[in-house]
Amino acid sequence: MKPYAFFLDIDGTIFDRGLLPERNVRAIARARGRGHLFFLNTGRGYAHVPAEVLRRIRFDGFVCALGTYVRVGDEVLLNVPMSRALTYRAAEMMLAHPRGGRLQGERYIFHVGHPGEDGIEILSLGELDRYPDFICNKITFDGMPREEWVRELSRTLRIYRFPDYTEGGTRGYDKATGVRCVLERLGLERERSVAIGDSRNDEDMLRYAGTAVVPENGEAEMKALAHRVIGPCRDGGVGAFLEEFLEL
Repeated sequence: MKPYAFFLDIDGTIFDRGLLPERNVRAIARARGRGHLFFLNTGRGYAHVPAEVLRRIRFDGFVCALGTYVRVGDEVLLNVPMSRALTYRAAEMMLAHPRGGRLQGERYIFHVGHPGEDGIEILSLGELDRYPDFICNKITFDGMPREEWVRELSRTLRIYRFPDYTEGGTRGYDKATGVRCVLERLGLERERSVAIGDSRNDEDMLRYAGTAVVPENGEAEMKALAHRVIGPCRDGGVGAFLEEFLEL
């Protein structure tokens, strides 16, 4: 039988504010042992994926930065750069924003205007010149940036707004295009894909996948799209779902 390909959001889905339920870890390992495939599908840039998640779960690939970075094994299928000019303009906005923001890519995460627990702190535009190889896949503002900035960035980026942050990735790419890219590379039918996510930047992949799954803690609009609503993230809802769905 062909394997299923599972596409898992991180925050609020398998990992919640530092908590990675052991039930999720065990169930993913058992499912992979039976030949099923697991991909992180996250709004985070690859460099911003929590180290604990990478340490405790082995993945078959990654869809990161809102579909602009796609990898299967060690093969990078897609790595869409924002222009250097746009990267600097976003950094300029972040430096003027009271709460700052982040520039995210495959190799680096820059915390612009404020320190971060991971990555590199940037306090001036000139500091970006030290990293000529930096490819920015995604931007994030903490809190709400100015409306005129959002309008300006929306000409090029697809913007997602949340109560605590605002993020953007290149138009034409999203979590669903990442799923499609992986399935085409693997030769798997769409019906063999399962998307699990909790928030509005998961909507595209939930609509695209053969099976859409949303944790109980997910947004109401996302739960309305789901084929299955499962237990909350912090209770290991993904692990419990896998145990039932795959008869582990």
